[in-house]
Amino acid sequence: MALENEETDSAMGPYQVLDLTEGGFNWSSKVLADMRADVIKVEPLGGSATRLRGPFYKDEVHPERSLFWYAYCLNKRGITLNLESPDGQQLFRELAASADFVMESFPPGYMDNLGIGYKDLSRLNPGLIMSSITPFGQTGPHARYKATDIVAWSMGGMQYVGGDEDRPPVEISFPQAELHAGAQAAAGAMVAFWRRQRTGAGQQVDVSMQEAIIWCLMGATSFPPLHDINAERAGAYRKMGFLVYRGVYPCADGYISALVIGGVLGGKSMTALVQWMYEEGAAPDFMKERDWYNWDTADVAAQGEDGMRDVQAVQNVAGDFFATKTKAELYERAVTDRILIAPCNTVQDIWESPQLKARDFWVEVYHPELDVPIHYMGPYIGMSKTPIKVRRRAPLISEHNQEIYVRELGLAKERLEELKKAGVV
Repeated sequence: MALENEETDSAMGPYQVLDLTEGGFNWSSKVLADMRADVIKVEPLGGSATRLRGPFYKDEVHPERSLFWYAYCLNKRGITLNLESPDGQQLFRELAASADFVMESFPPGYMDNLGIGYKDLSRLNPGLIMSSITPFGQTGPHARYKATDIVAWSMGGMQYVGGDEDRPPVEISFPQAELHAGAQAAAGAMVAFWRRQRTGAGQQVDVSMQEAIIWCLMGATSFPPLHDINAERAGAYRKMGFLVYRGVYPCADGYISALVIGGVLGGKSMTALVQWMYEEGAAPDFMKERDWYNWDTADVAAQGEDGMRDVQAVQNVAGDFFATKTKAELYERAVTDRILIAPCNTVQDIWESPQLKARDFWVEVYHPELDVPIHYMGPYIGMSKTPIKVRRRAPLISEHNQEIYVRELGLAKERLEELKKAGVV
């Protein structure tokens, strides 16, 4: 079902999405909403549970003040619907009959038991694409297990490789597992959509949050089969055999990421860094005299413990020098002299970034219910012909019931009022 007066420069404008996801899984439909698909957030009568996720605007715990909800439901419309009532199920079938996508994160079998699962809906709408996101997928011995974000992060293996070597594993500070699964669901939906464009047939996309996290491990998954060992966490360091290279260093106003290494990878960088240190009287003789292009990792490793002590000595001197400079000073010289250094940006640094400002990354959205504008992150990609735009703030509870049920689905106003009194909408 297409929106009336849809703009011609819209990537997904003619297409409609019914969104039944919760938490970070909302990212799946937000990706499509940002490309201007008509995403309808279908909430239970009291509102989505995601509305109770903080942080909250001015710390007021309220279902209409969740900044999490604002962020991940931007550009969506919203209705309320009791899916566990027969009338609610019939209304959902009517909505799905003309929809293009359903994004959902219920436990496996829940929607089937209500008669609105993929098999039921695909009989009404053979072109329908349903992305189903669960902690462990639709099949397997763990299919019906519940999981929080930290459980998925752990069982996907990321928690094990995060943190310092001499401490227990840690998770990333802001929950990420649901967001990764949401991204996979959006990507899967678009692949299914591409096939539908050629065949006319929809399909169900089965997304496991655990498997989405496993893909974040990248090279760590190759260690057991290739080396018969696990990739171990090392905090601010990176292990290369028994050699340990530091990757994060404190500086005068925070932290930087720096690669203090020679050879083909870092020889040019180290030469430039030592030259800068020499200019300021901070380079000892053993560093000034070294040919950094020949300070290769393999050669250093062949020296055994002597090589490791040499690496530590170089890192200590470089670390002392970094501590005297700000992130801006280090980054400016890194750019001009091609030194392998980058600032570890805080959220405040990102907010103040001249690069993001130049690209108009931050978008101001007015909230009439608060009578204030709120800044949001801008487009995650730039498209020259079909740009991503912010069209509306996140919906209030039942905000678009009248618009969608009456004007678009064709219900009489009296019937909508009856359904409201009966606890259906």
